Amino acid sequence: MPAAKALLFILWCLCLMPPQCLAEDLLVSTAISLKEALFDIAHDFEKTHKDVRVILNSASSGELALQVKKGAPVDLFVSASPVEMQTLKRDGLLDGEAKPLAYNRLVVVSQNSEQPIKSLIDLSNFGKVAIGNPETVPAGRYAKQALTKSGIFERLKTKHALIFGQNAKALLTYVEQGNADASMIYLSDALTSKDIGTPFLIPKNLTDPIEYEIACISRSEHKKLAQDFLKFATSPQGNSYLAKHHFEKSWN
Repeated sequence: MPAAKALLFILWCLCLMPPQCLAEDLLVSTAISLKEALFDIAHDFEKTHKDVRVILNSASSGELALQVKKGAPVDLFVSASPVEMQTLKRDGLLDGEAKPLAYNRLVVVSQNSEQPIKSLIDLSNFGKVAIGNPETVPAGRYAKQALTKSGIFERLKTKHALIFGQNAKALLTYVEQGNADASMIYLSDALTSKDIGTPFLIPKNLTDPIEYEIACISRSEHKKLAQDFLKFATSPQGNSYLAKHHFEKSWN
């Protein structure tokens, strides 16, 4: 086929392709507890960027940070803790500085309304308590901090009462399905469930600030687009979606 005809054929094929096939993909790796809010933000972002498709990859922040370190083609990273961001920054994997996105609270929930939780010490009366794996799940790290400051972590560990979940969403499922008697989860997740009792709000002085951060990744091939998404997510419009899903603008 002559070169001119081949070119015309290729252009004709491109014209027949649906718009989504020509979309530029933007991969956002987000802490799973923020998944629903990021979905709304991404959907709105796509309305003003018709040639862009935002793809969300959700898991624990520790797992996502490890994926970035191993070379995953991520454009932006949203972490449920500054700790994971700091490790990527030290490795030179961030494009610019991480920006604060939202804050959350840690709570204790159970199904047993006849055994209300009034303090963390009450967890001594529960058989199995689910927390995130402190090594990879920020919610687990915050839970360990709170339990340690309350003088109960070693007690629960010694009696083998702790169940370690692999991400924040799994912790809610454990208590909803009766696989744990109580779970230490984010308030944003607790408020989505009708199958648990009233959450006990853990005092702020028992944990580090539960801060979500967002940053662009240095190896991204869509740096301008990634920066545009970051600006949109941290804008008043982005904040409205975060508030809708029970996230807070500040820790104080």
